[in-house]
Amino acid sequence: MIQRRLALFFMALLFLTACSTGDKQVEALLDKAESYLPLYPDSADMMLNHIDSLMGKSEQNTRETDAYYKLVRTITNAIWLRNIKGDSLIRPAYLYYKEKATGGLLPFHSDDDLRHYAQSCYYLARYEDTHHHTKMAEDLFREAIKYSKKAEDWRTNYLANNRLGIIMYQSNAKEGIRLQTEALASYKKCNDQPANYISILMTLSNRYMAIGNSEKAFECINEAYEVAVKEKLDAKKYDCLRYAS
Repeated sequence: MIQRRLALFFMALLFLTACSTGDKQVEALLDKAESYLPLYPDSADMMLNHIDSLMGKSEQNTRETDAYYKLVRTITNAIWLRNIKGDSLIRPAYLYYKEKATGGLLPFHSDDDLRHYAQSCYYLARYEDTHHHTKMAEDLFREAIKYSKKAEDWRTNYLANNRLGIIMYQSNAKEGIRLQTEALASYKKCNDQPANYISILMTLSNRYMAIGNSEKAFECINEAYEVAVKEKLDAKKYDCLRYAS
């Protein structure tokens, strides 16, 4: 871990000391930073701190580079629970990727384009949800689900399904449960923190119990406990035991 972080640090310094700070250099660093999310957010954050300097020094960043930077910075901030209530980063990124999606710019030509649009929808939806713009949030979460599935970006897909499920449960319990069940299925196709999977299972257990389906409720809590034991997450394990008792 230390060697990898040192390697990233010196790579960033190499770019910082280069004579040119063109888009290709910035995008190469952004690609590297994004590849370390979400399993190594410390490394991604370190690289983004250096990219901040590059972005500030260059007055010739294209809209594409600027949007990509703002999206990756938004994802990193969200993982670290920093500045997730503002939209000054994510909204310009979303508008850029939406323009590509609707044909205002060149059409999508790669899975990366689809994935970035889905991600920008998801994180803008979180902002709208925080500000009680529920209809906007629902529409954006659905867009995130649609395009993340096309791009096979299962992390964004499970996150969007889970968040939309939480919203929908208030008005339609069956639909809320369906969406969160979809979230579990998508989670199994991606690499993310096991604690997030356990949290969804525990929420679903509560949902099933509330509608009187105790069998499904205990299936969820038992699976959550098994994952917690396997991943050696003692706090989550004890949460499951307390709930089951």
